[in-house]
Amino acid sequence: MFLSGEKVYLDSPRESDFEVWASWFNDQKITRYLHYGEIPNSIQQQKKFYEQAVNNGSIILMIRSKKTNELKGTISLSKIDLKLKCADLALVAPVRLSDAPLGSLEAISLIVSHAFEILGLERVYAEQNFPGLINWTSKMQILGFQIDGFKKKTFYKNGIYENSVFISITKEDFNSIKQFRGGTLWPGELEISNIIKEKQNAIKESILELYQLQISRQDALVINLLSPKTEQQSADK
Repeated sequence: MFLSGEKVYLDSPRESDFEVWASWFNDQKITRYLHYGEIPNSIQQQKKFYEQAVNNGSIILMIRSKKTNELKGTISLSKIDLKLKCADLALVAPVRLSDAPLGSLEAISLIVSHAFEILGLERVYAEQNFPGLINWTSKMQILGFQIDGFKKKTFYKNGIYENSVFISITKEDFNSIKQFRGGTLWPGELEISNIIKEKQNAIKESILELYQLQISRQDALVINLLSPKTEQQSADK
């Protein structure tokens, strides 16, 4: 076990993982909200992807159940910048674990803790489909991720353009949450589950409000720039 948590652990891929891992990116349901799925994937291509990513400095780990060792998914830190002290977080975890229903969220807590406490980073960021993954975005806010902003038409699936939300957590916020939760980002599955039940709906509403505010401001700016000048504006000029 490279990183061990309450219900899941993270370690390097095993030879037997690559066939399953490759198959995830051939499943249109799994890639629905990912920048993948346009071309077929193979075991050889998955191995090549992993080798190239690791050679470029990425950290790619597999998520497993501590109880059964069942493979849940994969999580990674890429684009690790030691000057700006930041990294890009990605997660693909399509397997539901009955013994770890919040295993994906716990995996994020493990790798984020590793990023700040071992790698010495100051910021971990991610991009997610919006609004398709708003439930997931709201859960990540419970771990301390905050909304950085939104971009239009960054995803294209099934003939439709969709948007993105950009989120991040800083080391400062990470430390504050740890202190509030008794020295850990992950106080336990039961406590996190209770926080989700209590706060997720309000967080989702807040995310939607932020989106509407940013988009309305952008649209208003475009309209203002394209609107013909009035006689008074011309005279003022």
